[in-house]
Amino acid sequence: ECSKTKPGDAVFVCGSAPELGAWKPAGAVPCATTGKVFPRWTSETVTLPVTSAKVEFKVIIMAADGSKPDKATWEGGANRALHMPK
Repeated sequence: ECSKTKPGDAVFVCGSAPELGAWKPAGAVPCATTGKVFPRWTSETVTLPVTSAKVEFKVIIMAADGSKPDKATWEGGANRALHMPK
């Protein structure tokens, strides 16, 4: 959940895997919400290859159209992690 967005903003998932943008906001996975479910944001399903034991990621906020990725606001704290099955 993310309630810190303003009109024109969107939530994205950016992480270590190429499918999550390889830590580059311009390649991050966009999420969407509606007035009915806000502040819950969801994305389309992302298939990650099982090439490493762990994929790290963070939630970021930037312009909904993906412009100005250099102005993205990154969540604080440690990276989130998905531990992939072997």
